[in-house]
Amino acid sequence: MDEQTESKIMDEIYRISQDKTLIIIAHRLSTIKSCDKIYKIKDGVLYDEACK
Repeated sequence: MDEQTESKIMDEIYRISQDKTLIIIAHRLSTIKSCDKIYKIKDGVLYDEACK
């Protein structure tokens, strides 16, 4: 998916999910740039986390 389409979809997802917890699985950093917390999992093991 191109970045412009992805951005429109994510904007709508964030709009309709305000005040809710979302679990987003992403390969692009741009997809999760608006997230409050980010967890990195590799081979089923949590190996990093970050908060805004």
